[in-house]
Amino acid sequence: MSAINRKRLVRTKGPLIENWKTLKLGMFERPEEIGEIIRKKGMVVGQIAEDLLSSGFRLCSPEIEVALVFLSVRDLGFEMAELKDIFERAQELGLRRCPPELGFQLRWQYLDQPKGEYCMIAMDPIRASDGNPYIICVDNISYSPTIDADLGCFDSLWVSNDRFVWLPPLD
Repeated sequence: MSAINRKRLVRTKGPLIENWKTLKLGMFERPEEIGEIIRKKGMVVGQIAEDLLSSGFRLCSPEIEVALVFLSVRDLGFEMAELKDIFERAQELGLRRCPPELGFQLRWQYLDQPKGEYCMIAMDPIRASDGNPYIICVDNISYSPTIDADLGCFDSLWVSNDRFVWLPPLD
């Protein structure tokens, strides 16, 4: 955060961690199948998301159902923070990063996503063919529900209303 004043990254109180949704994973054999089914539903697979589908990430197997937590950067105690700080705070709270498949499954299964909402998937960034690391974004801010990706550099800056999907703490 070379040019950003670290004093602006002040933590507030911790969040109430509640399950937001449940989602099924492990329903496909190849990542490309998920992209095909999303497009068949009339949803958009962005260029970077398309690239990530062919990156070779592993799918869950066997089929499982997972609970999800949806928290903003502010919920994690920041007004503004770098991705590495967001991940560190989430780990302190017991939240877990998601497998890449979760973003694609969320796009496919989240049919009632409110207009204007976007969900960043808290995941280990994946390098696309351009060499940059990305994290998946599921949104409904344009003409059609979309899955794409945003730059996932650990020093990328996120603001208070940016929201991330996490796996909840283990019992």
